[in-house]
Amino acid sequence: MWHELLPLSLAIYLGTVLQKFLESFVKDIIMPAILLLMPTKVRNNSYLQSFNEYGFNFTDAISHIFTLFIAIYVCYLFIKLFADKNI
Repeated sequence: MWHELLPLSLAIYLGTVLQKFLESFVKDIIMPAILLLMPTKVRNNSYLQSFNEYGFNFTDAISHIFTLFIAIYVCYLFIKLFADKNI
């Protein structure tokens, strides 16, 4: 029982740290790069801005999608790395 508690607590801790890292990485590095690549008239479109009044922000949605894809890829690499080894 106790030997299973340490890996579980490490997984929870590392998951939390990875989540914070990915959120800041996407928000501070990836999203500004994407916004620079978008044309100005698409970025300042009043149609997209109208969704902000209803509480939906496209920038946040896109950043959460990128965070999800990066987290899935990191998990895939982690599982692929340790799948052949008996831990």
